[in-house]
Parts: sequence; structure tokens; C-alpha cells
Amino acid sequence: MATEGTPFWSRIARSEQTLLIGLGVVIGIVTAYGAIFCRWGIDVIHRLAFGSTGDITELASAAGTPWWLVLLLPAAGGLLVAPMVLRWASEARGHGVPEVMAAIARTGARIRARVVAVKTLASIITIGTGGSVGWEGPIVQIGAGVGSIAGQRVHASRRRMRVLVACGAAAGIAATFNAPIAGVLFSIEILLGDLALATFTPIVVAAVAATAVFQQHYGGHAVFDLPEYELHSAGEIPLYALLGIVAAFGAVLFTRVLYWFEDRLEQLPVHPLLLPALGGLAVGAIGLRYPEVLGVGYETINRTITLDLELNLLVMLFLMKLIATSLSIGSGGSGGVFAPSLVLGALLGGAFGSLAHGLMPHGTAVAGVYAVVGMAAFVAGTTHAPMTAILILFEMTRDPAVILPLMIACVLSSVTARGLFRESIYTLKLRRRGIRFRGGRDVAVLRSLTVLEIMKRRPAVLHRDLPFAEVRRRVMAGGRQQVFPVLDPDKRVEGLVTLDSLRPFLLEDALQDVVVARDLAVPLPPPLAPTDDLQSASDLFVASGLDELPVIDPETGRLAGLLRERDVRAAYHKA
Repeated sequence: MATEGTPFWSRIARSEQTLLIGLGVVIGIVTAYGAIFCRWGIDVIHRLAFGSTGDITELASAAGTPWWLVLLLPAAGGLLVAPMVLRWASEARGHGVPEVMAAIARTGARIRARVVAVKTLASIITIGTGGSVGWEGPIVQIGAGVGSIAGQRVHASRRRMRVLVACGAAAGIAATFNAPIAGVLFSIEILLGDLALATFTPIVVAAVAATAVFQQHYGGHAVFDLPEYELHSAGEIPLYALLGIVAAFGAVLFTRVLYWFEDRLEQLPVHPLLLPALGGLAVGAIGLRYPEVLGVGYETINRTITLDLELNLLVMLFLMKLIATSLSIGSGGSGGVFAPSLVLGALLGGAFGSLAHGLMPHGTAVAGVYAVVGMAAFVAGTTHAPMTAILILFEMTRDPAVILPLMIACVLSSVTARGLFRESIYTLKLRRRGIRFRGGRDVAVLRSLTVLEIMKRRPAVLHRDLPFAEVRRRVMAGGRQQVFPVLDPDKRVEGLVTLDSLRPFLLEDALQDVVVARDLAVPLPPPLAPTDDLQSASDLFVASGLDELPVIDPETGRLAGLLRERDVRAAYHKA
């Protein structure tokens, strides 16, 4: 602790908070350049694949683009991505954000450095060749990886690691959408659930640093230009409320269909290396008729906002984009679901606005405004994060006039979506892996802890040829230990001696001279490994009826320790 005479600035310089803020700046800058590199890489792949630069939607629909190229390029991308992901970093598969959440919940926010490299390259290839995914998920995972690597370098505590990973995620959203406030809210609302000043400050700094670097290269203009808008009357508010409810149904449909495709595709009799190529081929086939579904889809959003798409096309594109994104991600492609959610929300909102404006042309805004509100409402429904959705669309349009419609639509969408389906598009993936994520932690506590963390490493043991008298002496002197592993000469566990197995021999004086430890042993229950979670151990306690279980190293077959049921209960209550 600093003494009373220590200068103020010296205390500040040595404080942990100062270190976190400094690391936040570094993480923000590195993540911003990661986003810039991804954007450049996607443009390079566009140029190599299609022969020119620009939005892939425009390229695929260009008259000079051969049909077979549109069909085969997404498949070629899948063929390149699959071996990278399967061999070097399985975490790079899919949409990224759930992997960050899993790292925060399960591994102390530790993310392997190779994940950053593989995720970057895999996402560039997937998006550049026409995969129907977004690039925000990869940037979030890349930023989180940068934060984790920084934390590991300075040997940060588990709590500080979570903050640094959140700094990277916030910087990723800020750089991707030019939206620093939304980046901060994304990390706090979705990843951490913690608004303490010590947590908030470095995340804000990281988001600001990332936005400043990104704006230096691409400018600070709004991502989307909103049509001139003003609220006609209070009577229009119920329409935006209804749009929020409709968006919630669409968001839940997207979430369920996405994972339905993932399950069905994994069941196909196709080698994992070929599955992303198969999904890409299906996406290319859709792109032949509806090129608007390919790539990130910002051009499709702009066309919806500017009323360049008819009602029947908006509805059809909504269905095709939903299927194409589910195919891209479900087959193992690398990319995010945030941008596809924006596209789907714009299409749904545009269709809703076209109907509303057609019925009440003098009492409603143009359909483009409903498309913008639909984007935010759809994101709120898929992520269950209404504040992030409100702020990200406000920052992407820079129009304060749309705040009221955004607020009512996003809140109702989030509430309705939660009522329809408990899990968000992120937490559902975690729930399927046994992780119940809430407030930055896995509330399925027993599954988040391992046997290795609480087992007794040097329990009392018995050699199999140990005489009865010595067995009895050791058991009686064992204190709180009630189960004693019986080892062979190679230190492998043959069985267990318990107080119950010893009791029948206590009154048989004639047998005590010939009985040895292995005669007293009961059979082993199914093996418990150090890496097993405590939920599995708890189930095994119930099935075996024992209060203590041996922990066996699966590689050597030797005893690694002893797990006590009371220690499992204590760990649960502590967590």
C-alpha cells in the first residue's frame, strides 16, 4: 500500500487500474488494425474471385460474372476453410461470439493465440468467396483473443482476464460498425453483465481507441443513410411496437432454423472436410437466383432503406437469406450472425413498412425507416440485448429522430423473444454444450468446475498384499478418509476398501491371518478422470453409492487422487 507521502501521480502510475487502461488502449488499437486487415483481406479475395472490388452482391449480379463462378466460389471457400479449422483451431468454426462467452465462463477467459490467426484467415476466405455471414463475429473473437493474449502476458488474474477479453470484444464491435458506445454495451450486456467503474473504464478506452484508428482510415460517416424522417403522430408508435413483436418471431425463427441446419448437416454421411464445401455449394445455388444473399449484405440493406426492392422480393429475400446463412454457418463456415441479423431485420422491417405505408400513406413514415427499426428489433430479438441493438443502429445512422421507434421496438422484441424461446442465438450454442451462461459466468456451476481443481492429490492407499491387521490399522487411522484405493505393483487401482467391506471380517478371527487388502476390495465404479466436470462426478457418486471416488489418469491408468462428495458440495456452494 502506498504511504501517505507518496505523490499522487506515482500512486496512479502504479495502480492496477492504470495498467488495465493502458492495456485497453493497446488492445483497441491492435483490434482496429485487425478489423482493417480483415476488410482489406476480404477485398483481396473479392478481386481474386470475381476480378474486381466492391460489394459481393453487386459482383455476383453483374452481367459479366459467369454463373458457374457464382455457384462454385462459396464451395471453394468452404473447401479451403475446413482443413484450417479442423486441424489448427476448432474454436474458429461458426460465428465466434459463443466461443468468447465459453472462454469467459469455462477457461478463465484464456483464448489460444492460434485462434486469432485461424479465425482471421478463415473468415476472410468465407466472406470473400460469398459465404452468407457477417464479419463482426470474427472481429469480436479476434479482439477477444488479443485481449486474452495481453492478459496472459502480464499474468492477469481471472477477473482481470475477463475485463481484457471484454475490451477486445468492445473494440471489435466499435471498429466493425464505427459504433464505440454500442461496442461498450455489447461487452457489458452480453459478455460480462458487470457495470462496475473498474470494469467499465478500460472497456470504454479500448472502444474509443479502436474507433479512432478505424475512423482514421475509413472516416467517421454513418454506415447507413436514413431517409428524412419525423414521427407523424403518437398513433404511429403502436406500429413500431407491432414491428418489434413481429421481429421477435422472425428472430426466434432464425435462431431455431440456424441450429436445425447445423444438426441436420452434421448428421449427413459426409466427411467433415467436405461439409463446408457442400454448404457453400448450396449457398451458391441460392445466389444464382438471389445474389443479394451472398456476402455480408450491406448493399442489400441500403437497397431496402432506399426503397429499391419490391414487397414480394423483400419477403423472398428474407427466407433465402435465412436459409443461406444457416447453411453457411451450420456447415462449418466461419463468420458472424450479427450482420445477417441486420439484413434479415431490414428485409422484414421493409416488408412491414411497405404494408403499413400502403394502408396509411399519410400517417406513416416511408418503408425505409421501418427497415432501420426492423434491423435493431431483429438484433434485439436474436441477442436478447436491447440496449446494444438500440445504440448500434443509432450510431450507424446518426439520426436522433429514430430513437423513440428504436426503443419501443427493441424492448418489445427482446421481451417477446425471451417469452417465445429462452435462449438467445449465442446462449443456445452454449446451452447445447452444457454451459448455462448468465452475467458473464456459467450458472451450471458443476459443469464449469473440474475434478482436478478440488481432488485430494495424495490420499492414503493400500498395497494389494497388505495383511489384514495393517489394513485395519491404516483404515482406523485414516481420519476423514473413508475409501481406500487398493493398488497393484504398477500403482494401478484394482479396487476399493471401504468401512463396509472391512466390517464383515472384524469378527472372523480365523480369517484375519490369511486375508489381505485385495480380498477386502470392492469393484471399481466407472473411472473418473481429472478433466471430468463435477456434474459427471456428482452423477457417479449417486450411481455408486460411495462418498469418495478414486481419480484415475486415463493415459497411465494410475491413481491421480481421491474426490470427496463433501468437497463437491463445498465447491458448488462457494461458486
